[in-house]
Amino acid sequence: MTAVPCAAQKRDEVLAILAAIIVIIVGVALSSLKDSIKRTIDYHRKPKKKKEPEPEDDATGAIVSGSEVSEKFMTYEWTLTRTTGVKTKISAGVTPQTCPHCGAHVDVNQTAECPFCGSVITTDTFDWAIDNITALSQKTK
Repeated sequence: MTAVPCAAQKRDEVLAILAAIIVIIVGVALSSLKDSIKRTIDYHRKPKKKKEPEPEDDATGAIVSGSEVSEKFMTYEWTLTRTTGVKTKISAGVTPQTCPHCGAHVDVNQTAECPFCGSVITTDTFDWAIDNITALSQKTK
């Protein structure tokens, strides 16, 4: 019996190489409530070299995403924020968080809601957190 890759597996094979090539701090704001750092990050997305065809729609066979030849250059502005007075801790990566309401381990995501008790989690006592990401430009070559 031969395993047939599903559409999601095909899409994973087309993931590109993404590298941050320039990071520039463009602003720092300090107040009595919060500290903010604003920076621009230039990314370069190179297509992954592969022999597989691009991901196709299962019904029509049309290419749904990806390119073997195009490169993308993207610029984003990231704003990081933390409560004034909080000190940055030395860490080897993302610091695990727990819900201050129920104590469950949580991955703070776009909703910032605890998946166990439904409480909204704020970052008053945490280290730097992403406050905003704005796409500034994108070029395809």
